[in-house]
Amino acid sequence: SRGAYPSLLRYRDFPKSMATNINEVVTLGIPDVRPIEAGDVITVVVACFVDGLHCKVCETTVVGGNELQVEEIPCDSSNRLERSNLLLQTARDALGEAIRESKTGATIGDISSAIQSIAGSRGCRVVKRLSGHGIGAELQCAPYVTNTSRNSDSSTRLEPGMMMSIAPILVEGHSAYAHWSNGFTACTVDGGVGAQFGATVLITEGGTEILTSARS
Repeated sequence: SRGAYPSLLRYRDFPKSMATNINEVVTLGIPDVRPIEAGDVITVVVACFVDGLHCKVCETTVVGGNELQVEEIPCDSSNRLERSNLLLQTARDALGEAIRESKTGATIGDISSAIQSIAGSRGCRVVKRLSGHGIGAELQCAPYVTNTSRNSDSSTRLEPGMMMSIAPILVEGHSAYAHWSNGFTACTVDGGVGAQFGATVLITEGGTEILTSARS
């Protein structure tokens, strides 16, 4: 109704209009007929092309779970729902800190360091080889915003007019992942749950404009 097109559909042959990453899946999960169950941790990733530009957003939720405050959850909790809530809130806070660092004159490394710092302070790990990225006329382009400060674009300085998709991916266990045979989906090697929050931002003279948000 708004003249938009789902950017993910047929992008590098991806077969669906959005990605759904459930539990141990950390990227490009393909929606299928698997029933969603209480306790599942699900990330929905949506990207649209409208008026000549791509934008992207993603958010994670626990199915049927009530969110708890981080202060109420011990880092070594044996309760799966508590651990999932801690992971989700940490990923959400990592995005918030990353956006706060996204301003004219800052570097990509500043954003990455903010993500890594929040994750480490709460006992979570970042997925190192998956990253946010530039976005706009192309769905994915440089600079690449990794979840750690050690990357080839870390010294790139932000300038007004730059658009980026910032989307930290955090996991509760090992950060390594393996690809499925479909050529798109990847999951943690130890079955640990992942979470991701992401937004598209525009760097301006006065700071940062958030162009996409999953929550109203």
